[in-house]
Formats: sequence, C-alpha cells, structure tokens
Amino acid sequence: MRFEEHFAGGRTHLAWHVFPGFSPDPITPLARPDAPDGDGWVGRVTNQSLGGFASLAYAGDAGLADYTLEAWIFVDVTAEERSPLQGLAVRVDPAGQRFYRLAAQFGATPRLTLAYVGRDVHNFPIYLEEWGAGDLPGGIPAQSGWQHVLLRVANEVLQVRWNGRDLPRGLIRDARIPAGYFGVYTNFVGGEQVTQTLVDAVVVRTAG
Repeated sequence: MRFEEHFAGGRTHLAWHVFPGFSPDPITPLARPDAPDGDGWVGRVTNQSLGGFASLAYAGDAGLADYTLEAWIFVDVTAEERSPLQGLAVRVDPAGQRFYRLAAQFGATPRLTLAYVGRDVHNFPIYLEEWGAGDLPGGIPAQSGWQHVLLRVANEVLQVRWNGRDLPRGLIRDARIPAGYFGVYTNFVGGEQVTQTLVDAVVVRTAG
C-alpha cells in the first residue's frame, strides 16, 4: 500500500483530518515557488485558530502498522528561546488520542526530538530520543529552509533519518501505539503564538 500527497494544482489528494482537541485548522495547499518537488505547491498546517496550541493534520488509515513516512518540511531557524516546533507524526491514533512525533525546534537551543504524546500524559511529550547540533549531519542549518525527514515504524522500533542520513541512536524502541495514521505537526514552545509547518512530497510505503 502506498499514499502520496504533493498538493499539486492547489488541491489535497488524500483525505486529511484534524486531531481531536488540537487546533481545528485543516491542512491547506499553499503556492510556493521553492516547493521541493518542483510543482509550485506545498501543504500548510497552522495553529491559527487557537493561537498557540498544537495542531496535527493526519491521513491514511487507522490500521497502518509498519510503514515508512518520507516528506520535506520547512524548518524555521531562529535565535529565540521561544520558537516553533515543526515536524511529522506516525501511528496517529485519534480514538486513543495519542501519537509519535518527530519535530525540529531550531531556536536558541536547537534540537530534534522524537516523543510520545497522548491524552494519558496530558499531551505533554514523553521524549524517546533527542539530537543536538553535534548529532545532525551537517549540523544545524544556518538559515530556515527545507529538510528531508524519514520516519520508519516496524513492530516496536522507530527509525529516524535526516536528509538521507541515519542519526546516531536513530533506532528507538517503544510499544505504546501498535498502529495509526501519519500526519504533519506544528506547535509553538514557550508561549502562545501562531506558527506553521510547511510540508511537501509526502510519501508513505507500507511494509511489503
């Protein structure tokens, strides 16, 4: 099974939904001349309706268990402590209100984190792994821009790749969520502020 979303022609081609209890803004196509796939369109997830809380748009199928999610995300680089959190989510379980998310926060203390988020922990992230400037291939980007992310889930193992390179400690074990949708995540850390995650060339391949 395979899912793809390129936002070509200014339309979404998958059925996208909003995560319960989070910002109700849907994912929307946005014209961008720098779209990584070259078609001039990307997707945008924002928390504008709630003005600072998390937002998560998801698609696919609730029964997806073992699969690979690849996409380009636009990551903001800033010198501020309060900064956007931008990334992807796997095994999104809206019924159980939980998911895994990989997110970049490239502020004054830049880091990439993989976390479990769920209603059972009051939506506070339970960090499974964290990578700093010395862990990322090429280090932290000097300016805001597009980054390629790969997240693979197989049985109880999550694997992370950043711009085509495996990360140190990039195989993480967690058994809390057996299956779920894939998604695009945004949040703002350190206060209420509107933020967004831009995404393009979303490709999901199931095992086998």
